Amino acid sequence: VHVLDGVYTTSVTINKPLYLDGSGSSSTTLLEGSGSGNGIYVDRFADGTTIEGFAIRNFGYGLYLAGWSTNSLDGITVTNCALERNVTGAITATYVNNGYFADNTIHNDNGFGIDLYVCDDNTIVNNHIYDNVGFGLRVYGASASDTSDNNVISLNNIHDLGWDGVRIGERVKNTEVLTNTISNTNAGSGGGFDLGGIALYRSIDTRVECNTITYV
Repeated sequence: VHVLDGVYTTSVTINKPLYLDGSGSSSTTLLEGSGSGNGIYVDRFADGTTIEGFAIRNFGYGLYLAGWSTNSLDGITVTNCALERNVTGAITATYVNNGYFADNTIHNDNGFGIDLYVCDDNTIVNNHIYDNVGFGLRVYGASASDTSDNNVISLNNIHDLGWDGVRIGERVKNTEVLTNTISNTNAGSGGGFDLGGIALYRSIDTRVECNTITYV
């Protein structure tokens, strides 16, 4: 589905596999909210969905990817989107596997940038995350048997945040954090996200290499 340039004051729900193609996040195909709800909500039946070329702003969550423990959401692609001024967070993903998040711009959100909860085998690459009140990117799990495993976070530019830049949290295994540039994090305080540019909190077998971290 190709969406033409314009401002759309509506939310979108995707409940089956779909290629949703905007005209470019700067052109602009803009979803404009009123400070609550989800800009785009993708449910567990929409495996293989691609979202590309949208600007999404002023929702509660810009993009909500909602897999279930009994039915994960697999093979999601999110590229070339701009998410800004979202109240709780830009992109949240629960039980999402084999996703690809690349070349997105996430900024001026009142909450976090990207949050992965019980997610496996995802690649988060070449995103620009900045000027957010909360953390830049977090990965965490639910329990010892319900973990986040084998995610790759690389080549992202993350800066000017209130909280941690990249946080690899509890019940997370085999994460790679590679060649990211992180600066000017932790300007605020609170919420327990005060550890630094790259924070490892009770995670297992995390590989951290070739990152540039300044002014944290």
